[in-house]
Amino acid sequence: MDPEIRAALERELRELALDFAAKLPARMEDIRHAWQQTDRAGWTGASFDTLYRHCHSLAGAGGTFGFDDVGSAARTLTDWLKHVRDRPAERDGASGADMLVQLEKTVAAATQRA
Repeated sequence: MDPEIRAALERELRELALDFAAKLPARMEDIRHAWQQTDRAGWTGASFDTLYRHCHSLAGAGGTFGFDDVGSAARTLTDWLKHVRDRPAERDGASGADMLVQLEKTVAAATQRA
């Protein structure tokens, strides 16, 4: 590949990663809000779907933009959400809350280093 094209692509990817990092706090706020709504709604319905979608999206995007730790933490929470969606009787809110806190810490650390 032409060195100039390669350099341009690398700059573009870096800009995308920086943009992703800049938007992490807002994405985390969306997840926190959806968590609160879901908790109030009894872990069912549209609020649960919104929470799942936010976490799933962050899990995929984290790895895409070089934030593997964020992607992994979001994936852990997404997997838990999928499990409790399929088996609501097995929901342990404390476990989910711990995963949410871990995701928040991971996002905060990623935002600071970006």
